[in-house]
Amino acid sequence: MTSSLKLKFLRTCPALHEKAALWFGGKWNISPDLYRKSIGSAGTDGRAVPQWYVLVDEDDNIVAGAGVIENDFHERRDLSPNVCALFVEEAHRGRGVARYLLDRVRRDMGELGVERLYLVTDHSTFYEKCGWTFVTMVRGEDGTEERMYAAPTLAGASGAEACRRVARRADSSDLDVLPELAMKLWPTHAREELTTELRAFLTDDDAAVFIKNSFVF
Repeated sequence: MTSSLKLKFLRTCPALHEKAALWFGGKWNISPDLYRKSIGSAGTDGRAVPQWYVLVDEDDNIVAGAGVIENDFHERRDLSPNVCALFVEEAHRGRGVARYLLDRVRRDMGELGVERLYLVTDHSTFYEKCGWTFVTMVRGEDGTEERMYAAPTLAGASGAEACRRVARRADSSDLDVLPELAMKLWPTHAREELTTELRAFLTDDDAAVFIKNSFVF
């Protein structure tokens, strides 16, 4: 995958919400209003689901995206949560973008406390190559039979380890690069723990500003 693409966690990027809702709606021929509601609720009230992710190029054009919702319009509501709306623009296909995005979603959801993810698709081999396992056939709300896949989430660093890794990349003039990484620690780690870890690498003032700007309480 080209290094010029950047992963955006939409829970921390409100400026991208409208663009993302229109992009997802256009790709899947679904009303953008449904995406607006789901994207707008990502990361609120300490909930792990829903979540939304996009990859953008150097001009902030969305080239790929995916979400995680409770149920992707099928009968097996016990198989949850579901990765949904995965799409890669044609010009970026064949470069490992989809697999990269799937793996980042699995890691992020694991760090948010989710142990297993599911998805429905009409593809028969692609997801196996990406580390997913076929589970069963399910019926969608429109009556169509679809393949259900599952994958465990990926383990991430502990809160302290991740916070130290993030903090090492920071200085007082570079705090704006950190919120996307640090948001992976929220909501499972308290403000006090994160502040303590950050103060090992930043000044008290910088740590306070970083925490204030990076987390939603």
